[in-house]
Amino acid sequence: DLAAGLTAALAIQTPVVANDGDTAFPSAMQSLANTLTNAGSGSTRSTARKAVIMITDGLQDYPPRTKGNQMGPFSNTDAINACNAVKSEGISIYILYTPYARVLNNPFYVSNIDQYVRTP
Repeated sequence: DLAAGLTAALAIQTPVVANDGDTAFPSAMQSLANTLTNAGSGSTRSTARKAVIMITDGLQDYPPRTKGNQMGPFSNTDAINACNAVKSEGISIYILYTPYARVLNNPFYVSNIDQYVRTP
């Protein structure tokens, strides 16, 4: 039902705040795991397959940074456990990686992100 799907998609509210900077990935994925129901085989409407499509720059920047420096490649235990919680519901996760364009006139970028960005 395309109309119902569009209505549902337009009703989605995200906690994204412009220029927030932090990425609360583990808690967001855990919230998804707690909210979503198990995926099905996809053979009927009531047994629909499910997927999460994530768009990411691949760097972690977890708030409130109480664990020390949380910047760096997106491959720590918290991130892996968060993904596994969603996948345990039978839900597929697809990643769209969006690389950074270097922003060398931004002090935060230079001191925290540039070291992880690979340039050709």
